[in-house]
Amino acid sequence: MPPPGAGVGRLRVGLMLPLLGVVALLGPLPLVTAASAAAPSPAVSGPAGSVAATAGVAANPATSRYYVVGAPRDGQREYLYQIAVQTLGDGNRYREIFELNQGRPQPDGGRLTDPLTALQPGWVLELPADAKGTSVQVGPLPTPSATRSAEPTADSAGPSATPYLVGAAVLVLAVLLAVGLWLLHRHRRARTPRPATAPAPVTSPTVDAAPADTATSQADTALRQADTALRQADTVPNQVDAALSQADTVPNQVDAVPSQADTVPKQLDVVVRQVDTAAVVPAQPVSAMGESRRVVVNLESLTGAPPDRLDVRLIGVATGFAAGVPCAWLRDEPFPAATLPLALGRQGGRRFVADLAAAPDILTITGTPSAAHRQARAMAEQLHAAGLMVTVVGDLFGADLPQGCRRVAAFPTAEPDIARLPGPGIIVSGGLSGVELTTARGLAARTGHRVVPVLVGEVVRTRWSVRVTEPQP
Repeated sequence: MPPPGAGVGRLRVGLMLPLLGVVALLGPLPLVTAASAAAPSPAVSGPAGSVAATAGVAANPATSRYYVVGAPRDGQREYLYQIAVQTLGDGNRYREIFELNQGRPQPDGGRLTDPLTALQPGWVLELPADAKGTSVQVGPLPTPSATRSAEPTADSAGPSATPYLVGAAVLVLAVLLAVGLWLLHRHRRARTPRPATAPAPVTSPTVDAAPADTATSQADTALRQADTALRQADTVPNQVDAALSQADTVPNQVDAVPSQADTVPKQLDVVVRQVDTAAVVPAQPVSAMGESRRVVVNLESLTGAPPDRLDVRLIGVATGFAAGVPCAWLRDEPFPAATLPLALGRQGGRRFVADLAAAPDILTITGTPSAAHRQARAMAEQLHAAGLMVTVVGDLFGADLPQGCRRVAAFPTAEPDIARLPGPGIIVSGGLSGVELTTARGLAARTGHRVVPVLVGEVVRTRWSVRVTEPQP
């Protein structure tokens, strides 16, 4: 048993500990605050030249002409050919822009390595000295920032540490107060007298039942078992009658077997007729474009003697066409699921057929001018023969327009003119620039790929393109 006054001493110690903890935690706070106030701010330290280094602008004072790539319009990103048209007035000068920016780091870490690739928004492209237009910016050429903004240091975080230390002090105070209250409760329980233990109750001895009662219960059980046996014996005649009635039905079931056998030939005849009259659904062809969504193949044209050589390149598919079949190798079977099926050429005994509705934006036919126009005309006639609509811009095919084709004076750019384009089908044109080229790149998406533009002649190859070469003599 603890000596008198020991509980009171522990209680005093428990109540003093929270006060000592608060003094220990809050004591250093003025030192932390003073140290953090005396430390210089890293945001303004250093010479003036370091500020210019983080501004992301080249130190070269000479001015340059440059172009900042904008966000996609109608889901279409910008290309060097389009920027050359807008700033230099000639899309064929896109290689000059490519040579000025090839391999230069861009703000997002990317680099320009292919003149035909779609540009990323925010890229900065240096332009030739004669570039002009509302989209041309003049000034020091922005470059990716050499350094990033300095991150907060331990010194700068000093003043904000005070609230955390105060919170910690409050937490420690609460814990120590709880310890003190627990010691007080324990001290009070030690001083409370315990009640005396009550004596165990005295139980009376049990008396065994008389043997006569056991004999009576056994007799009752024997009577119940005898009654159950009599009820079971009464059910035996009923079971015999049921077995005899089942036996009477066996001859009827045997007589029914021949009649059922007679109906089997009739059922077979119905099945044969259903198979003969069933419509044969053609199977979906296997896509020639693998998981890379890219296919490059050399073909022979379907017309001409000797046939032209075709270099076909298909890269990517339209948005929302991921589950379809953009192109396939076929022999004589149809392309059932295609919206704008076009046989581009052949290789051996197989045809290479593409669904133009899967084209991301434009199909270009380039190469030798006479051969390119010849193949474009043959493809237009093939689509018209398949019941698809063909619209020709200007005098691309001369006065002799392919039979069934529709002619328009210029490439449509206004929304009402675009809405009047018949489809599903294609619109065939020569080289475009400016607003017409921009409209052509977004036409397929705006019409739900119901109308796909085809550009023929001296144009920049797009992601879906066919280069035509005449055969060597």
